[in-house]
Amino acid sequence: MIIIIEDLPTKAVDIIVDGILGASQYLDNIKDDNQKKCIIGMMDWANGIQTPVVSLECPSGIHPNTGEIIDKNHYIRTKWTLALGLPLRGLTDSDLTGGILLGDIGIPKTIYKTLGLKPSYHHPFADKYLASIELLK
Repeated sequence: MIIIIEDLPTKAVDIIVDGILGASQYLDNIKDDNQKKCIIGMMDWANGIQTPVVSLECPSGIHPNTGEIIDKNHYIRTKWTLALGLPLRGLTDSDLTGGILLGDIGIPKTIYKTLGLKPSYHHPFADKYLASIELLK
């Protein structure tokens, strides 16, 4: 178990999963200085260790609705973002999100209609649980 930043590996690992900050949690909302220092240390480590990063829902430090970098010094530089069900609105810049992977979390097809998505929308899963999507500009 890793308790302090100094316990993190110093050599590349196979993959890093970024779930440091949730889609509605921002670094500037963290009031505890020790917690903020730890989060910044984890981000710096993940960005500097030469290992691919997959972010859950949204890369830590990127605003999920606008796609903007919240603090230009502290955000995860990810290779992929795993969006659960549907991608968040702000995931539009592939330089910040990496490739977008869409994960099936079992949302019933009728919910997509309830959300007001175009009638022609068909989720891409079929018999798969993960699909890659392309950002269109």
